[in-house]
Amino acid sequence: MDFMDLFSVKRIIILTTIAIVLIAGKCCYNTNSKLDDLEKGFKKEHKLSDPNLIVISDSLSPDKRYKYITYKFDNGGFGYSRVFWSVLKIDEVNLDLGVLPDGYKAVGWTDLNEVIIEKREPYYGIRKGFRLETGDNFNEITIRIVEEEKHDKD
Repeated sequence: MDFMDLFSVKRIIILTTIAIVLIAGKCCYNTNSKLDDLEKGFKKEHKLSDPNLIVISDSLSPDKRYKYITYKFDNGGFGYSRVFWSVLKIDEVNLDLGVLPDGYKAVGWTDLNEVIIEKREPYYGIRKGFRLETGDNFNEITIRIVEEEKHDKD
């Protein structure tokens, strides 16, 4: 093997190494960008206009001034998010303003336009610290708390 052959082999090895490093760097950058997008998706505001939002049900109060919406998000390859319940004024589109805390879900209305909130034990556990009571105002809507029906787990 002469000097030129050795020089060519070294040059090929160096160029191949540089190409591999550049390709790996581009892959890592793309992966991080996609993960950043995914993280933003999990932390974004809940809005009715979100294309990944799936409305499971919605219900108007008897006087048609309020609504509650049951919804989740389609997270693509990661499946669906947990289910959320949001209690809002009828014209509100920002679901974040009325998202019920963990451990509660909206199930109906009384004739007095109180939203009926059911206590529940979600599969993912409850973060302690927020407690709702019958008669409380949640997003300017009076609530009535009922116990969870044992057959219904969300």
